[in-house]
Amino acid sequence: MNLKTTYFYLYFAVFAMFIACHLSSTDDGYTNCNHCGESPKYLEAFDLPDGIIGYNNYEQALACAEFLDKPLMVYFTAYACVNCRKMEENILNHPTVVKKINHNFVFVALFVDDRTRLPESDWFYHTPFYSKRRKHIKTIGSLNLTSLSQYLHGAQPAIFIDKLDNKEEKQYNYISYTPKISTFVAEIDSILQNL
Repeated sequence: MNLKTTYFYLYFAVFAMFIACHLSSTDDGYTNCNHCGESPKYLEAFDLPDGIIGYNNYEQALACAEFLDKPLMVYFTAYACVNCRKMEENILNHPTVVKKINHNFVFVALFVDDRTRLPESDWFYHTPFYSKRRKHIKTIGSLNLTSLSQYLHGAQPAIFIDKLDNKEEKQYNYISYTPKISTFVAEIDSILQNL
């Protein structure tokens, strides 16, 4: 089998999973929709802006981004964050933004204040960069905070676009909260040009 045929079958398989995820839904009414055709890892805490295809677990999204060779868009948010709701309602739900995100990135929304308990098999200890004290990670929010600490950032909403091209040294772009759709789209376009 030559390289073109291999790529054809690979893209066909990903496309078939994509179509299948749009046609299926869970008992809770959530669509099992993301770029790699997997169900969200923690379905009970699955919450994405309308129309965006993605994940709610960093490791799952990272694996998909590496598989598809796409940059990872990491959206750190919180239920108790007023600016996060504004960002979702005014920016992330806009059709132009939804199209750009779904086409160019693997998206993951990480709620840092989600109190949903992780299954015991997913519990672990973590030492944040800002402390010497180990913390027992038992909730989805705590798990998501460990991902946030990789980016050495603490405020929400925060969007990082991780190029995934250098495992040793994180290289990413940061997009801060903006209430203007034109500013957000211009930042996305600028990042896409430099990828």
